[in-house]
Amino acid sequence: MCPPSVVEILVCVAWLEKRVTPRKTPSIGSYAIKHAVERWSGRYIPNGAAIIGVYLAGFPQYCEGYACPLNTDVGISLPSYRRLPEASELSVEFLLAERS
Repeated sequence: MCPPSVVEILVCVAWLEKRVTPRKTPSIGSYAIKHAVERWSGRYIPNGAAIIGVYLAGFPQYCEGYACPLNTDVGISLPSYRRLPEASELSVEFLLAERS
């Protein structure tokens, strides 16, 4: 397995910063976040990129049991997570360039 690339991680951070609101209680799995970021960005995102992106964006995480450290629960507001459409008005390339 290869570690996630910087671009994959930054795409996750961009999605978190632009699309969702943090919440104190972790309730959504990193694997679900990975899929939401994939739908939003139109590119493959590894689960590790989602976990690192969550950490860098400062969202609360919790990990326990057999799934740790493969998955974490993340503190994201459910209404902001479920907000549609997944496609952004801005392109992923623009969001990445904006961070540079």
